[in-house]
Amino acid sequence: MHLRLFSVLLLNLITVVTAAQQTTGIRFMQGNWQELVALAEKEQRPIFVDVYTDWCGPCKLMDATVFKEKVVGDKYNKAFVCYKLNAEKGEGRELARQFNVKAYPTFLFLNSSGFLLHKVVGEKASAPFLAIADEALGKVADKDQLGNLEATFKNGNRQLSFLRKFIAAKAALDMDNSDAFTELVKAWPADSLRTDEALLFIGRYLKGLQTPALQILMRNYNSLNQDIRAQIKPRLYNQLVDRGLDFAVSAKRLPEYEQLREYVRQLEPLNDAQHAHLNMLTIAYATITKNDSLLKPAVYKRVGTTMEIPVADIKKEDKRRYDEIMAPFLRGEKDSTKTPGFEEEREYIVNIYSRDLAGRLYEAASSFAQVLPAADPARKEALQWAERARLLMPGINGIQALIEQLKK
Repeated sequence: MHLRLFSVLLLNLITVVTAAQQTTGIRFMQGNWQELVALAEKEQRPIFVDVYTDWCGPCKLMDATVFKEKVVGDKYNKAFVCYKLNAEKGEGRELARQFNVKAYPTFLFLNSSGFLLHKVVGEKASAPFLAIADEALGKVADKDQLGNLEATFKNGNRQLSFLRKFIAAKAALDMDNSDAFTELVKAWPADSLRTDEALLFIGRYLKGLQTPALQILMRNYNSLNQDIRAQIKPRLYNQLVDRGLDFAVSAKRLPEYEQLREYVRQLEPLNDAQHAHLNMLTIAYATITKNDSLLKPAVYKRVGTTMEIPVADIKKEDKRRYDEIMAPFLRGEKDSTKTPGFEEEREYIVNIYSRDLAGRLYEAASSFAQVLPAADPARKEALQWAERARLLMPGINGIQALIEQLKK
């Protein structure tokens, strides 16, 4: 009897201690997205969402430091319903795409109905983290906040001036505005759609690809004067490639990929980094479609002179990069004990250049192994690439398996 009573008292003590611990720092609600919005609407409070991934070092740093501070908890717990969203698990995948989250951590601030008010990317110290809460709260009362504009749009407002405001507001928060642009195309007088003013507006504010506005812009792109093209080209490239091609090839939406690739060709000339990224997408596309005539030149371009770099030079560059990354810690400017995952990251950066080159060679060899027939002489080169990758990064099972596959 005494033992049972002791157990009950101990359980109550643990519960009290846990509750006390939860009063320090941000308290994140448990549950799904629907339950989150329902609670926010019931309490008429805006929402704060920490979008993270399991592998994100800065996310872990925020968890271990800023999120645990009392002053931060006092502010956020009072002002918001707080929630954590893993961008790579469950409903987090689609929600991260919906809010166009591409880097971590990303902090989303929503109104009580779940519409976006404010979005901030990257870890923050406590002072700026408190400041962005004030920025978000300041937008709650703004009649032109995106949440109010979203509701007005859903209620059927299709006035030209409203649509332009709505489109610009979504673009400012890097949100897909394809639906609004589609309605704008309908609302715009037909003779105005191809004017420089209309095309410049599309080029400046387009954040999405599923709209006839994109087709109108690309059909008339070459007729724009050089100054306008220079203004919209960087944004347009990012939309076509980052929002379009990357997703289309990963989702194997091949007709969409082919159309977007034609649009990107209209943007030439492009810089070396852009060409390198497009070449990687070409490899992925050619691998999926088993197009060896498209694949081979892209792969050879990707490999470049990698095989000619002496191993000693690669190891020297590994050391240079490692020393550069570690320098702030050695000088005392950064504290390794306060950097989550430091030891794991340290193991990675010891040979970061070798990893980069080995990855490049492995991907090239793997694409040849998947596409080229066994009798193709180019598979022998692929085998050499895989063996070089193993030399640079020994002990990786995937590389050894690829070597065995290419030897068959």
